[in-house]
Amino acid sequence: MGSHAMKVSLVAAIILLPALVAAQPIVTCQFDPNGSGDHTDRGFYVPNFPASAIGRVQLQFVSNKPGEHVFALTARDGTYDGPIIGTAVQTAILGGQVQAGYDPIVSFNFYGATVTAGHTVTFAVQDVRVPTDASTYMNVGTGHCSVPVWETEGTEPPLDTHRTASMGLTIYAPEASANTFWVPAVSHGGGAANSQWRSDVKILNRGAGQANVTLRLHEGSNPTRDIALAAGGEARVEATIDDVVAWVDPSFSGSAALEVISDQPLTIESRNYNLLAADVQCNPSATFGQLYDAYTPDMGLIAGQTAMLVGLVENSKFRTNIGLTNIGSTSAQATVSLCDSAGNVLATYDVGLAAGEWKQAYRPFNGVAHLSNLDGGYAKVKITAGNGVIAYASVVDWQTNDPTTVIGKL
Repeated sequence: MGSHAMKVSLVAAIILLPALVAAQPIVTCQFDPNGSGDHTDRGFYVPNFPASAIGRVQLQFVSNKPGEHVFALTARDGTYDGPIIGTAVQTAILGGQVQAGYDPIVSFNFYGATVTAGHTVTFAVQDVRVPTDASTYMNVGTGHCSVPVWETEGTEPPLDTHRTASMGLTIYAPEASANTFWVPAVSHGGGAANSQWRSDVKILNRGAGQANVTLRLHEGSNPTRDIALAAGGEARVEATIDDVVAWVDPSFSGSAALEVISDQPLTIESRNYNLLAADVQCNPSATFGQLYDAYTPDMGLIAGQTAMLVGLVENSKFRTNIGLTNIGSTSAQATVSLCDSAGNVLATYDVGLAAGEWKQAYRPFNGVAHLSNLDGGYAKVKITAGNGVIAYASVVDWQTNDPTTVIGKL
């Protein structure tokens, strides 16, 4: 087990997470407290969008069936078949009383997706998962809107089937958030071929003042631990946290995503490595490792994008694992296509991720495509729902457990 020593002092008191700077509404349409609304298969659009980015979009739904309802909201530029601006997925617990008033507002976060100000922006809702025989409705508002908003009969272009001149909604500008970073995966535990995986994290304070930093491990109860990094003038303080998983949660064994939140700008890197035992014949207590970079929330893949993982191998010398981490605040879904070097699709599999969740497929070329003699291949990772997915692969030497990181690229 690696040392848990810190090279900076720890903060004994709990540090509150920096609050988000409240975003201002850029489009408001008054919600109607009466009536059952219109079915979710109808769309709506803003013909002259008054901003250059979208933060949260708030809608209100009601259903004739109580229980969990999962909705996806897709924004497009121009028409319903125009370029995708973004897709957000959200879960709502609805009461099932259509005429008894609307359920709580549902907030879809687009994380500052870019919009051309003055363009038409269309929105289409999809019932991703609803109770059996459920009919779901949207609050279409009272007709009092801050800018023109139109509901249409459906979501087929062109935009010439106006139904009402309103939609109950609020669209916000992006929130100015604290400095938030994600390491896709950190580890403390055993793996294949007698490997023992550990992760160290280095954090550099880039700000002019003291950085109050919270590290959150996204497993179980999402435990946190805090540090403070001093700074003054051009001086910069770097913290090295050895075996960060055990440092945050000594009772946990395994891998998870690591979120780092600070009130100052940071530079972060993480090293994931196999730790050899002290009594092995060759290189006792040595390490074989790989670098994992840190990401801000806007750096993840969004719905509609496909990332490529290249240089993957599955044979007697190397094994390949493929990992996905959802650094967004809503659930995400992806389809992974495993390909040989000639471009033939060998197999596909789907991955669902809750917000903050990490999942790694162990040797999918072997377990899914049933191959053990692949000397070269790649994977395509297509995001089908959600925003903020990091895709990576780890190619590991069978003999030494020496890993190589492959980051998904558009």
